[in-house]
Amino acid sequence: MNRALLTICTAILLLLPTGTIAERIPPVMQSVAPVQHLAEDGLQIHCTASSVEDRIWLTAAHCIDTEEQLFVGGKVAFPYAWDERLDVALLIVPYNSKPPLRMPTKQPLVGQRVFMVGFPIGLGPTLTIGNIANNGIEVPDRGKKQLFSISGCGGNSGSPVVDKDGKLISVLQIGFGYPCSPLLGGITFEDLQDFLGKHLR
Repeated sequence: MNRALLTICTAILLLLPTGTIAERIPPVMQSVAPVQHLAEDGLQIHCTASSVEDRIWLTAAHCIDTEEQLFVGGKVAFPYAWDERLDVALLIVPYNSKPPLRMPTKQPLVGQRVFMVGFPIGLGPTLTIGNIANNGIEVPDRGKKQLFSISGCGGNSGSPVVDKDGKLISVLQIGFGYPCSPLLGGITFEDLQDFLGKHLR
């Protein structure tokens, strides 16, 4: 690396605030796990869940709409609470050592940078970056959703969407393309806040 480039890189590093995004987002990746079902060749990933309380995991309701046994990160999981209209659900597992995600006190703003962690097409955990495109718009047959200009694929359903501080602001529920999409929709901040307020301690 030449001296001029080294000087520029050093200057950029000195301008970064303490507690950078790089320090706050990786812990979020420890709070997610795949939602799985048992198939002929073993456990298959079909969604994502995030830890929100001891033994309690948050995902999309359509992820638990199956007669097959569910697993979260390889642990047997059972439905704990759900709302089909809002397409959000909680699963309970026998034990959990993952740090829970928390919601911020204020609603995020349109244009704000957001991050999503999930298991697209069975891979992951994968971190993607985007922005809030709309804080509440009616989607035909799906109700009011928060929209994000962020890329996702099958397997990302239930993925947590977090702000720069790693705070939970939404759960991914729908993509506007197949098999992947650059525009995604999730539960609104207010609906998620109300749902968790009713079912968590």
